[in-house]
Amino acid sequence: MNPHLEAGTLTKKWHMAYHGSSVAVVRRVLDRGELGAGTTSILSCRPLKGEPGVGFEEPGENCAPPREEQPPPVLLSPSLQYAGAEMLASKVQFRDPKSQRTHQAQVAFQVCVRPGSYTPGPPSAALRELPDQHFSPSELEWVTKEKGATLLYALLVRVE
Repeated sequence: MNPHLEAGTLTKKWHMAYHGSSVAVVRRVLDRGELGAGTTSILSCRPLKGEPGVGFEEPGENCAPPREEQPPPVLLSPSLQYAGAEMLASKVQFRDPKSQRTHQAQVAFQVCVRPGSYTPGPPSAALRELPDQHFSPSELEWVTKEKGATLLYALLVRVE
């Protein structure tokens, strides 16, 4: 996604992680070229339920305004299964105009994360069971507040 990245060099030096997001903020993140202020995460905003069958609305007054001196934290995970959990990557419903079938979509960003710029920790989302046994529960969630600590690598879309 970022034409200035040399993928082979960057992925060897930086860590790979995922950020579950809502469809409503994809354009804003792509325009900025990085995660940060204005992107939703469970640490900064509550999703608003739209009308039945419509999905989630653009975040608005339910988000605390970002502080001038400190950007809001960005939630990441080394696990796509965790970052793709519905409470982190809200689902949106849409109807295929050709088949008239209703589908759900979720989005997540695959990002490169600068080593040392994040703090690993246990999941902050309420889970019945751990979604990914490949990772230690004490390192399932990474949080960073540093500007420029992440570089977009890919936009991932799941359609069900």
